[in-house]
Amino acid sequence: MIIRKKRIRNLDRYIGSVKVGEEIIISIPLSNINRTVLTNIGFSNNLVHGETILPKGIGPITKFNSSGKYQIHRDEPKETVYRQAEWTRIEYHGKDNPVEVTNTVDIPYKRYPRTLIYPPSIELNISTDQNGNKLIISPKFKYEKDKEVQIIHTINMFLEIFQEAHIIDASLNGIIQAPIIRLNWKVLPKGEMPWQNIKGIVHEIIKRKPKTTRNVILNRIETINSYSPDFVAVGQGGFYGYLVFGFKNKQIYIMESQEINNATYILDKSWKHISQLSKAEILNNNLHKDRIVHRKTWNDKIGLILK
Repeated sequence: MIIRKKRIRNLDRYIGSVKVGEEIIISIPLSNINRTVLTNIGFSNNLVHGETILPKGIGPITKFNSSGKYQIHRDEPKETVYRQAEWTRIEYHGKDNPVEVTNTVDIPYKRYPRTLIYPPSIELNISTDQNGNKLIISPKFKYEKDKEVQIIHTINMFLEIFQEAHIIDASLNGIIQAPIIRLNWKVLPKGEMPWQNIKGIVHEIIKRKPKTTRNVILNRIETINSYSPDFVAVGQGGFYGYLVFGFKNKQIYIMESQEINNATYILDKSWKHISQLSKAEILNNNLHKDRIVHRKTWNDKIGLILK
């Protein structure tokens, strides 16, 4: 079954002769896709058999898939939360000596409470059929009632990215899957990460944020980098915007992102383990041993951890 629509809301018209309990795959032939579309969501230029990526958010469905979304509780009283920004003011150091001073300040504001709905984190994989044709495929799904929401989400993700989705029987189409090559992280070894390189990467990530916020984020990243991490891992595809700084001797991995709850996460699992997890697993499985909120005390707490 081939679907060419903007979005579907149920499976009834599209599932065809698939019986309950049978396995299906959502797919599209590589020949049907513009290469730029694939590199935009995180695949390499080479499109190697086995490449696997959490696709970058390019629309509401892929953004939910990679980052989740918040349920806003408008029936509850508003709460006070904080955002950080730079504030520049003039201080007088003596009657005729005005001095421009810039500080990072915590700005309080009111908002309704919210709960994070964790991302589905459906990854896409490059595979080959029995005739040697390359495909982009989803994971296998067993067609059952409790899987319908996940299957519909995956079909809609294909429609958002590729404007086309094929539902195929996993047992009949001879899909040949290679060992998985995950592309979710690009690791920069110690010799390749002077501050100017990291700064350029961060600038690209935060370029749409207000200038006063951009400088605060840059200062946080520069502070962590000043402790000479063994490596920096830059998120690709759906992990875009994430940075992990690895301090192997301390068995500490610091994850910084502007997406997740306005905080820096301190992880103590091995990097190899972390890099193989989905974003939902990282967020949902309490892998962090500490969470440092982006407030005035942030610098002191990072210093205590890394000194």
